[in-house]
Amino acid sequence: MVLIDANVLAILFLVGPSTEAARALLDNDDDWRSGAYTLIELSNVLTRSMRVRGLALAKAKSLFSEAQELIEPGLVVVVNTDAMTLAHKVSHLGL
Repeated sequence: MVLIDANVLAILFLVGPSTEAARALLDNDDDWRSGAYTLIELSNVLTRSMRVRGLALAKAKSLFSEAQELIEPGLVVVVNTDAMTLAHKVSHLGL
C-alpha cells in the first residue's frame, strides 16, 4: 500500500520529467490510497494545465477519468485532526 497525493497522480498522467518515477512506484505497488479530496485537487491541477500549458479540455477530462479509475478504489476519508497529530509526531522524529 502506498499513500499518495494529487501531485503523484498528476505526475503520472501529465507526462514530464518525473513520470517514469511515478510509473515505477505504481509498478512496484499498485495498491494506492489517498484522501477523498485528491480528485478535487487533481481537477485543479488539470484546470491549471489547461490555462497555463494549453492542455485541451477533452484531454484533461480523459486524464481525469484514467486517474479516477486508478485511485477511486483506494480513496479513504481522513480525519484531518488525526492527520495533524500524526504529522506532529513524525516531525519530532526528524522525518
